[in-house]
Amino acid sequence: MFKNNYTLKYNLREKDKINYKINSKIKYENLIVKSEKEYEYKIEFQPLSKEIQNDFIIRNTRYDLKNFNDKESDLEKISFEIDKTFLETDYRIDQKGKIIKIENLSKLKANWHNKKNEILRKYEEQYEEIQDLVDGITKILNNSDTVVQYFQNYGVNGIFFSELYGELYIEDNEKKKKISIPNFITFFPLPLTLNIITKKINKMEDEMSLIIHGKLDEMRLDKLNIEEMVKANLPEEDIRGLKYEVEYEQDVSFYLISGLVKNCNQIIEVKIYNKLDNKELFKNRIEVKLEEIKEE
Repeated sequence: MFKNNYTLKYNLREKDKINYKINSKIKYENLIVKSEKEYEYKIEFQPLSKEIQNDFIIRNTRYDLKNFNDKESDLEKISFEIDKTFLETDYRIDQKGKIIKIENLSKLKANWHNKKNEILRKYEEQYEEIQDLVDGITKILNNSDTVVQYFQNYGVNGIFFSELYGELYIEDNEKKKKISIPNFITFFPLPLTLNIITKKINKMEDEMSLIIHGKLDEMRLDKLNIEEMVKANLPEEDIRGLKYEVEYEQDVSFYLISGLVKNCNQIIEVKIYNKLDNKELFKNRIEVKLEEIKEE
């Protein structure tokens, strides 16, 4: 029996503008630092043009930013200020959602130059604490390779431009996919093996729905260097090896004609324990709800 199938790719037209509402919850903690944040904002996803080689230039504009955090450290306040520097970003992408170029990089650099100086003046008492942070962003923006990698996973770009694109999906079938989430265990990537279930492909409704479960790919996990980092940060702990708990759940739907994301719920969490006594040493959890804003 023939089953519906579809290769997920972008095929954008200028009229394919879409607005999203995003709610993001982040819980990050270790034995030294604990942080819990919630943000809400909207994004206008606007195709600007289609290029000769099936590349697309799109503009992402974030607006209506809301910060639901009553108690924040200065560093968290600074991170939120930095985030507001890149409210409007123009990307050149291919059909598989890979970012090829940041089209308005010169403007972003100018915005960052002004914001960096503002932050350093405003938080001059924490100058040494934040200098590495602002210098790191400056280096990213000034390197043509790292700036593309940075924005590929910036905010919810990991959903808009995910590794799900370029794959063939068959209705009611399952497939495996190896991915890696950068900088999820501090500076180390989180390697995962995804089990992707194609729940629905309906061409009449112009929709494909996927349900995704992820497991830690321990063969690709940088265990040695992660353990060295944990020991260096927690010298008083008697660490005799680490064990990991990972949760990855995603329910996502796409428009078939344009390839645009329609809605997405995603949870990513990693916990690290000391094997000796099962003490939790590290946790990073991100919950994202992304939904299309329907026009009245």
